[in-house]
Amino acid sequence: MGPRSPKRKCYSTEQALAEVDLALSNRLQKLAAQTQGRPVRVGIVSMYDVENNAVRILAAHLRAEGHHVTEIYFKDWISNHLSPATDLEHENLVKVVREEQLDLVCVSIRASAYCNSARFLTEAIWEALPDM
Repeated sequence: MGPRSPKRKCYSTEQALAEVDLALSNRLQKLAAQTQGRPVRVGIVSMYDVENNAVRILAAHLRAEGHHVTEIYFKDWISNHLSPATDLEHENLVKVVREEQLDLVCVSIRASAYCNSARFLTEAIWEALPDM
C-alpha cells in the first residue's frame, strides 16, 4: 500500500460520524438562521448524468413541501469519457447559483469515480460564494 495523501485523515468510524454530525448540525443551524422560516431555495447538481432519477424524485419531493428547487444537469457522460469541468463551466455554475439565489447546493454523482470532480466543483462554489 502506497503512502496516504497528506490531506486524507484516518478516523475511527465513531469519530468520523461525530464530526459529520457536528458539521451538519452547524450548517443546518446556519441555514435555518439564513432562511428565517421561509422555504429553502435548493439547487441539486447532477454531475455527468442527465437521466438522474434520484435528483428528479428528490426535487419533486422538495417542491411538494413548498421549497424552490433548481435542477442543474452539469455536463454529460459520454461513452465512458469523463472530461473534467473547465474554469468557465465552474464560473457558469456559480452564475446559476447566484441568479437562482440558492441557499443550499447538493451534488449528486453517479459513482465514486466522480468524487474528485465533485470536490473541485464544491471548492469552486465555496471560493466564489464563501457564505454558502
